[in-house]
Amino acid sequence: MDGSLSDLRILVAEDNEINQRMVSTMLSRLGIVADFVSNGRDAVDHVLSRRYDIVLMDMMMPGMNGLDATREIRRRESGRRVRIIALTANASGEHRSECLNAGMDDYLAKPFGKPALVSVIDKARRASPPAEIDRSLFEAFRKSLGPDSDDFIADLIGDFVTEANRFRSEIHAGLQAGNADSVRRAAHTLSSNSLTFGAEKLAATCRDIEQLAREGRLDETEPLVERFEQQIERTCDEIRTLSPTSIPAAS
Repeated sequence: MDGSLSDLRILVAEDNEINQRMVSTMLSRLGIVADFVSNGRDAVDHVLSRRYDIVLMDMMMPGMNGLDATREIRRRESGRRVRIIALTANASGEHRSECLNAGMDDYLAKPFGKPALVSVIDKARRASPPAEIDRSLFEAFRKSLGPDSDDFIADLIGDFVTEANRFRSEIHAGLQAGNADSVRRAAHTLSSNSLTFGAEKLAATCRDIEQLAREGRLDETEPLVERFEQQIERTCDEIRTLSPTSIPAAS
């Protein structure tokens, strides 16, 4: 499986439970752990309060429909633009134009199979490659420190990379030993540290690992750990680029 797909954070807005299960199964086979909501209002709230790469948006939902939800997201989002893909049973050209005019990026006609889903997700990924860090959050943090903070920032980034690799080792050691408490503590601290640099994806994955460890479900962490490994490498590489001075790669 292409790690760049399994690393995507996807929101699915779909009110039909059977369709939810179908999409969830397809995504899980791609290594993607998605969030699900059942109406447009919740979709808007999720997109504005969390960080997603792609939204799969059903058109006909109770309360706020997919078109109105998309318009609201486009009106209120700031920074990086989330990719929104319409899910609809209406395959007419007129309906497709309506979706695109509302601010959607692509269109997937129901019913669809795994190949069509993979194609539209991969197209969205290539159009907007997922970043590991929300640089706007880091810049806000940098500004809060005031001028002449370059040395402090460089030290902080170096410490993060060192500590991230230490917590990474602790998570793996805890999983091998079946020590849920050790995994929970390491994942919790790394999640908190990651948010300082706007590394929301890594933080979210750490929270998911932490939750499973808290519930004693270490045997279910394998897909999350695979995603974690991909994210921590890219996050550390990207964070090094934020430093005013050169930060060597961890050995």
